[in-house]
Amino acid sequence: GEFDKGHLASAINIPYASLAKRMSELSAHQERPIILVCKTGQTVGIAGKMLREKGYNAVRLSGGMMEWTNQNLPVVKK
Repeated sequence: GEFDKGHLASAINIPYASLAKRMSELSAHQERPIILVCKTGQTVGIAGKMLREKGYNAVRLSGGMMEWTNQNLPVVKK
């Protein structure tokens, strides 16, 4: 539901509970940074650790979507 309310352009919605099963969807992006986003920027730490252990350059969006929208930055709504 949060994803449909607004997300970054070109974002791929993979909830943490599905990450291990769906990690292959990110293989085409392994050479580029992957920005992890949640509502507040606090709960993506475990996902980042999992991705970094698999060789991904995963970084957390500081402040999450709350900060992004507070700064009036663009979002895509589904």
